[in-house]
Order: sequence, then structure tokens, then C-alpha cells
Amino acid sequence: CFPPNTTILVNINGEVKRITIEELYNLYDNEYYKNMAYIKKDIKNNNNIKVYSFDTLNKKMVLTDIEEVLKIQSPNHLVNIGLDTGRSFETTPDHPVMVYDEKEDKFIKKNAMDVEENDLMLIPKLDFEEDEEQEQDNIEHIDLLAELSKEEYKNMWELLRIRGISDWIKNNIQKHCLKEKNENGKENLIKNIAKYIKQDTIPLNLLLKILKNAELNITDVPKDAFIAVRRDKVNIRRIIKIEPLLKIIGYYLAEGYMRKTSSVYQINFSNYDEEVIKDIKNSLNEAFGDGFGIYEKDGKITVGSRIIYLLFTEILKTGINAHNKRVPSFIFKLPKEKVKLMLSAYFTGDGSAVKTRPIVVIYSANKKLLEDIDTLMISKFGLYGNWGADKNANGRKGNVVMKYHEKRETEIPKSTVYRIDYNGIQAMKYFENIGFTSSKKQNIYELHTHKNFKAKKGLKEYGYIVKVRNKSIIKAEDEFVYSLNAKKYHNVVINSNIQMHNC
Repeated sequence: CFPPNTTILVNINGEVKRITIEELYNLYDNEYYKNMAYIKKDIKNNNNIKVYSFDTLNKKMVLTDIEEVLKIQSPNHLVNIGLDTGRSFETTPDHPVMVYDEKEDKFIKKNAMDVEENDLMLIPKLDFEEDEEQEQDNIEHIDLLAELSKEEYKNMWELLRIRGISDWIKNNIQKHCLKEKNENGKENLIKNIAKYIKQDTIPLNLLLKILKNAELNITDVPKDAFIAVRRDKVNIRRIIKIEPLLKIIGYYLAEGYMRKTSSVYQINFSNYDEEVIKDIKNSLNEAFGDGFGIYEKDGKITVGSRIIYLLFTEILKTGINAHNKRVPSFIFKLPKEKVKLMLSAYFTGDGSAVKTRPIVVIYSANKKLLEDIDTLMISKFGLYGNWGADKNANGRKGNVVMKYHEKRETEIPKSTVYRIDYNGIQAMKYFENIGFTSSKKQNIYELHTHKNFKAKKGLKEYGYIVKVRNKSIIKAEDEFVYSLNAKKYHNVVINSNIQMHNC
């Protein structure tokens, strides 16, 4: 079993997600107690939940049903197993670990306590484009009006405005469809509808009512419509092109943040590279149109728009700050030609390239975000990075956080910064297949093209075989540990994409 903060790769209603194993347990219902374990088998809200298992016979990844999830009283101690790549996991001493037998070319089980240094484990080659029963999503745009018309945003319909469709209403909607019945059963024009049509700004709740009366739906509404908020001059395109949006998402995940007050909704980006600043601005206009202002000062780019704020925080679920940002689920199933746009922008913001040696590295205080990025790098480009962590990032001499607190004579908070390194041929493949949007960083590639590189050891068609570096016994910090039973294959992907047996 695993501690509650262990992350697990799942597929929920067709969407690829990485959630904690405790969160997975809480998606199930009707708990009962049997053989010293709390067990659940019924999924809440009719969700369809699967996990990614490794078919050891055919050596490929498959989507697998979950037979049950379990919660068990934690033992006093757990086993921590670290791999050569800096990846690691914690589990109970008797938990079966999936170990590769190189001589027999097969996978075997070992209890965690029996795992030894130099034992081999699998970082699988994930392939979301070939999910069973699901096709690859090669979307070209996001229909913002269709998204906001979903029931989950019903509380905002009265606030949202659809602009640029008045002529379409006049030419395509019969007058009786603009009416509604009052309490006495008498039909009258929908309140204020004439004014809204004249002003060309239709509340979404009224538009949906009109469409229902006319037996039409959202797909019938002009694609060149704009979406806004009541009494707001900012207009955002209904149809958002996916390619510039992916670049914006990458820049946002790297160096962006959201700001919200009672009257302000902003998305902000930080960068001092003029080439990158220009690319951010162009991508914003290409994705959302020119119905808003872009403000730039001292390396900071700001756009005030409640619609864009809503898109990122509620629809794409990117998070609002450095500690809770995540890769939107739909990106995992895009083809690599589109994913590279997001990754290139992300690495440009949060990454760097070394001039003296072929190394590309990314940094983040957000480990879950890096796990998402790691998953994309493996699944789309077959690039397996090495993980590391600086557990006292704020305590390094010259650190801006240290300077800030020293000046104010306040305590310097401890902060862990995680990193993923791509070395040698892996770095060169990054330059060649993904690259940086900043020419300053991309040009470093030319410094290394004359060098000879060895193939990365341990790479297989189905993944990366990596050695166990160390094993230690640690004190358990949580009351419970969790596990599940994956049907047929009985293994799952945890943490930084490590393939593990379940209980």
C-alpha cells in the first residue's frame, strides 16, 4: 500500500489525470470493513475511472478497470525506494514491487523489503493516443460558447454576454421565439430582449431560452460571435484557436499567475526576453482576438479579462499560482506536433540550456506540475529525464527571496525546488524535436552539434529500465495507507511515472 499523497495516473471519463491515491479512494462510495481493510467498489456520480497498467506479456500499456480501492491502518514504518534517475516512491514493507529480470527478459514480484540496489524497475512508454476504446484528440479549436453553455456554469449565464449575433437573430429567429409566458399564461416579449438585440449584447441565459424556443442549439449560433461579461468592454472570440492557446498555456504554467479582486480579473506573465514578450502578445491576439488591452511594464505582461480568467481557472483548470498549476487534461491526448508548442513555451519560461555541456533543465516548486511535464515528455517524445531537488532553494546565497527577507529582518521560509535534467543525446533530441521559443536558448544547440553522443542505456521500445539506487526505512507520517486492485494486470503508474504492482 502507499501513503495518501502518492500520485497515480488515471483516466476519468476519457480524461488523463494525475491524482493522489487518497483522492482516488474518495471518488468511490459505500465503504465497508473486511479483513482489516476499508474497501469501496462503487464509483460515485457514474464516473468511468480506469488506470494505466502494463501488460507484461505483450509489453505494452493498457487501460484497466479498477475492481476495488482500499484504505488500511498504516504500519509504523514504510520503505522508501530511490531509482538512479532521482525518481522515488514509498510503500509498505510487504508491498509487491514490479522488478525486471534482465536474464529472463520478464517482470517479477519482490516485496519492498527484499528489493536490493541495482534491481531494475520500469518507467513505461506511455501512449495516450492509443487508449483502448478512445481515439486520439486532434482538436483545432475550443468553442468557448459551447463550454460556457454547460450546466456547470449555469450560475454565470445571466452575467455572460454574447455579442455580434443581433443580425443573425433578426434574420433567423421568428418573433414568437422571442416571447415567454408570464404567470397568467400570457405570452410577452422576453424582458428587455429588444434592448439587448439593439445593443448587440445578449445575456447567455436569454440566448439559450431563445434557442430552445426556436428548436435550435449552440452550434447554430454564428462562429464569429464574441463572449463578454455584463458591463465589460472586453470581447473574447467564441472560437479559440488551439495552437496559439497551447503556447499561452505553456508560458502561463512557467511564469504566469492569476490575480482576482472584487473588480479585477487578470492573467499575468513575467519575462524579460523581448522576443518572448512579442511571442506572448502575438499568441494572445491570435487566440482571443484584439478585443482587449495588453499591458506591458518591466518584464510583466497583464491582460484584464474575466472570460480568460474563467477559461484558465474553471474550464482548463490550469491553477492560479505556482503551487497549484497543472497541465490541462486535454493536452495529454493531443498529437505531439501540438504538444511541442506548449512544451517549447514552458521550457522557455521555466527551463534553461547549458553552454558548456549538452544539458536542458527545467525547475519548479510544483512537483505535480513537473510530473505532468515528465509524462508528456515520455509519452510524446520518448525523453526520460533525471529528477533532482534543492530542499533549501531560498537559502542559497544571492537568492531573491533571501535578499527580500534579510532586508526586512524576517525569517527566510524554506522552499524545495524540483528539477528535471535532460543530458547528452536526450538534450539534443529536445533541441531537435521541441526546442525553445527564445532564439538565445535555442542557439545553444549549435555549440554541441559537433559532439558524439552515446545512446541512453536501458531504453526499450516499451519504456526505460532503470536501476534501484537506494532503499531506506522511514517513519510513517499518516494514519492510513491506500491501494487498489487493477483488474487482470494488477499494476499502476505512480509518482514520476514508475510502474508498480498494486496490493
